[in-house]
Amino acid sequence: MPNAADANPLLYRPVKATLIHVVVTALVTVILATALPIAFSMGRDGILISIVVYLTLAVITVVFATRQVPEFSHTSFAVLLMLLYLLVCVPLSYSLLSFNFPLADPWLARADAFLGIHVPSITETVLGIEWVAATFSSIYFLFLPELAVLILLLGVVIKDFRSLWELVFHFQFTCTTCLLVSTFTPALGAFQWYGFESILNQDAFIADFEALRMGNVDNFSLSALEGLVSFPSFHTAGAVAMSWSLRRRPLLFWSTLPLNAGIVTSTVLTGAHYFTDVLAGCAVCVFSALIYRRWIEDVDWPMQKTTPSPR
Repeated sequence: MPNAADANPLLYRPVKATLIHVVVTALVTVILATALPIAFSMGRDGILISIVVYLTLAVITVVFATRQVPEFSHTSFAVLLMLLYLLVCVPLSYSLLSFNFPLADPWLARADAFLGIHVPSITETVLGIEWVAATFSSIYFLFLPELAVLILLLGVVIKDFRSLWELVFHFQFTCTTCLLVSTFTPALGAFQWYGFESILNQDAFIADFEALRMGNVDNFSLSALEGLVSFPSFHTAGAVAMSWSLRRRPLLFWSTLPLNAGIVTSTVLTGAHYFTDVLAGCAVCVFSALIYRRWIEDVDWPMQKTTPSPR
């Protein structure tokens, strides 16, 4: 049976590291948004709804931690930190892109050519098979829904808090790493560089990317922001990280592996990314795993211990 301490998420190193990471990311986002000529808006309704959701999750965490119900205290706190992180990381990507470093597309295209990969030809082939194009364009957008389901499964159903917090940490750390790298390696994306039509609708991405690059920044709505990171591929880093976090749960690992493999594959098949982006995304995940193992992981999670049998 779990002891009283198990219900308090903040007693564990991965949770503390995740909280610190969210706070630091939020501070950097606010500082850059204040210093740079970029404005973000949410609207009164959006602000009120966000405050209600965040406060509700915080109250749920405290109540169930006090009542020693760890499946709800850990899960609600994980959801709270994920929502807070998503709120600040996308605006951060806009601020970082406005630094306007030289485009990485020329050497990304050369790297693909060196590897014998030509994304336009791959996408053209996929477009010729309607059901394949529809399938992979749908799979591409299952990234966040899968994350949400896994958080609930690990926290509420399976009660594997060790895997839950490793999943949350890797998602956030790989995302931040991709954002920082992409600051110095901004890319239009394979579809725009080669001049072919992506299977995905990229109109909003193109409009925001070009506006930031040309300095024509205005008021961006937080509800309409796009993911602007091409290199490294965060879809790849996040999908690989999800599979890695589930390695202690064979049933979940093998049941979600095809989906995560599909998400990684869809980044190239839809024309959204260079193949080199995918390789870099895998490298980011490896980096996150090394950081976690060296400095973050708690090897003695109480919930993983077996209670000694009475003599």
